[in-house]
Amino acid sequence: MFNKNNISGLSHTTKEELSFAVNKLKPNNALSNLTEYFLKAEKNYDINAVILLSIACLESNYGLSKLAKDKNNLFGIDARDSLQGKPNYGKDFETKEDCIDHAGHRLGMQYLKRDSKADWRYCGGKQDIYSVGKKWCTRTSWADSVLSVATRLEKAIEEYRGLEKVDYEKKYKELKSKLEELVKELEND
Repeated sequence: MFNKNNISGLSHTTKEELSFAVNKLKPNNALSNLTEYFLKAEKNYDINAVILLSIACLESNYGLSKLAKDKNNLFGIDARDSLQGKPNYGKDFETKEDCIDHAGHRLGMQYLKRDSKADWRYCGGKQDIYSVGKKWCTRTSWADSVLSVATRLEKAIEEYRGLEKVDYEKKYKELKSKLEELVKELEND
């Protein structure tokens, strides 16, 4: 679903799987209804949706942070420590969907690829979460934190995929057929 050494790979997940996973990690979150936008960013900017969702979970406390609520900022974009408490702390977005698109673009098109307008973000051709982390956040443990969330999301997705999908109509017909056979056997005895 994700590769820490190449965060541009496809996740091969669905919005239902991502929603289940984020709900499993944090019930009553503000991200599970946005999973289609993480997948859209994956498609548009070649940035893995599980990694992108993990960053949002980490940076916005699952969409519940003050910055997420007040400015629709799910990724801590432009939320420099030196600006904390000031009106210009964190970029303001029209919608959370816009923020997801912006973060996907920034990661896929400026961190993983060279953009002359944002050359300082470019990771020099490296596609791993640790190289991105060195430029994204001042905390040295940031990449490990993202990977911890991503691993837990992946485990929840695997759980979702393993859940038995019960076909109740088929089950009813099988049980009805067995019951009819038993009734015939009893009548013949």
